[in-house]
Amino acid sequence: MLESLRPHGDLRELVIQHYYGSKLSSSWMGDPVFSKLASITLDNCRKCEILPPLGQLPSLKHLLIRYFPSIKRVGREFCGGGDSKAFPALETLEFDGMYEWEEWCGVEDGDFPCLRRLLFCGCMKLKSFPDTVSRHGIP
Repeated sequence: MLESLRPHGDLRELVIQHYYGSKLSSSWMGDPVFSKLASITLDNCRKCEILPPLGQLPSLKHLLIRYFPSIKRVGREFCGGGDSKAFPALETLEFDGMYEWEEWCGVEDGDFPCLRRLLFCGCMKLKSFPDTVSRHGIP
């Protein structure tokens, strides 16, 4: 069903709640054509095992990912494809209720250049964390 949706290109905020598919991705999600999309909330996607590729959205400033209990690993795919650096405008990134998450990898130097706030809540199993994220001035 998510694949059938095609949001308007002027969309500035997107909230997806209670999605029960195993993949939260479609051909439009993460597409740079959504150049005005500034805020995304993904909430209560219990069966999702992979995060969508959101890193190439040029205006994304706020991203909240909450209650994804099936995710165990987040890799480069989260940053999206392409040669440009991931999450060029992202200021706040919050992860909450990702109880089985163990590894976050695939972040490269230059990704997250504007990140000011990074919050982890309910991510008790997270062992592997990209140190390049923490070098971007996060207090």
